Amino acid sequence: MGDLSNLWGVELVGADADKSIWKDRLKSPFDPYVEEVGDVGGDYLVLRSVQFDGVTSGSDVHKLAKKLFSILNVSLSKTADADAIESGDIVEFVPNGVPE
Repeated sequence: MGDLSNLWGVELVGADADKSIWKDRLKSPFDPYVEEVGDVGGDYLVLRSVQFDGVTSGSDVHKLAKKLFSILNVSLSKTADADAIESGDIVEFVPNGVPE
């Protein structure tokens, strides 16, 4: 788990092969990074970034994520031949690190 001051993440939505590329290329401790999380619904991948630090609402995270996903999609399409990944649900991590 990354820095617990960062309470936000954004679910990756797309083909499993492309999400796997994001997971392989975007690793902690670098920023941004992809983290695998799980809850009662199963396991999924979440993009975490210092850009989300200090953000107080999910709608603000969504706005930041939209720009970040755009940049990452271009980069990973060029360097890893990945198709576009979309931003999904906003994930809020409670202080113990568990997603809600």
